[in-house]
Amino acid sequence: MAAFGATAVFAILRGPVRTSDIAADPLLAPRLLRRGRSAASFKEPDGTMQAPIKILVVGCGHMGISHAKAYHAMPGFEIVGIVARGEASRRNLLDVVGADYPQFSDYHEALQATQPDAVSINTYPDTHADYAVAAFAEGCHVFLEKPIAVNISDAE
Repeated sequence: MAAFGATAVFAILRGPVRTSDIAADPLLAPRLLRRGRSAASFKEPDGTMQAPIKILVVGCGHMGISHAKAYHAMPGFEIVGIVARGEASRRNLLDVVGADYPQFSDYHEALQATQPDAVSINTYPDTHADYAVAAFAEGCHVFLEKPIAVNISDAE
């Protein structure tokens, strides 16, 4: 189980990143922000900008705040909602990013109401599999903190 939960995926970025690259891999946002990519990095070769990726941020702890800050700062993303059971957690995240995004205490309600392109799941591991499966069922891309599940059968 330890090796299963500790698995991580890394990407090597080469050259400018196009909006289509982000659409193909929404996991790029936090990595690109750390690398100081500018808004120009999200332009297509012809100079046009595509519509931002609509992302739902689920979980307002350390990782949720980190991801929300990245998505908030990236021109290729639009946060469509913040999900956490506690209002204080949601309010804290919004205060940190300096914005007022729609707030939800129920994940499934948020998924239906916001219809995101991608979901960033930063919750306790026992919710990961169910939340990811629900997002996939709605046709969303998923960024999921590790571990992907608490057991192998849920991961499969």
